[in-house]
Amino acid sequence: MMVPAESATHASQTLSTPPPSPVSSPRIGKKLKCAFCQEKAVKTIGHCKLCEHSFCSRHRLPESHNCDKIPIMKKSSFDKTAEALMEGRTVTQKIKKDF
Repeated sequence: MMVPAESATHASQTLSTPPPSPVSSPRIGKKLKCAFCQEKAVKTIGHCKLCEHSFCSRHRLPESHNCDKIPIMKKSSFDKTAEALMEGRTVTQKIKKDF
């Protein structure tokens, strides 16, 4: 059975390259600190998606660490809700009565 030249070279490239090592991550070995109070940050729940900083369990919520992206988040949430309400809006038409 013949293998096309493209897939043969692709297979040899994938076999020859070693898998990335987990040690190459820049965060391994470094302790995460809260960007607000410099205490130990929690990896799983302490990452703010808005400002991309890490925080301790006390400052993990955007309101508790005075996130500067809160107005943007509120506006996008308001716009999304307004759009959903407008889609569900019903418009009635007047019925003409013939006497």
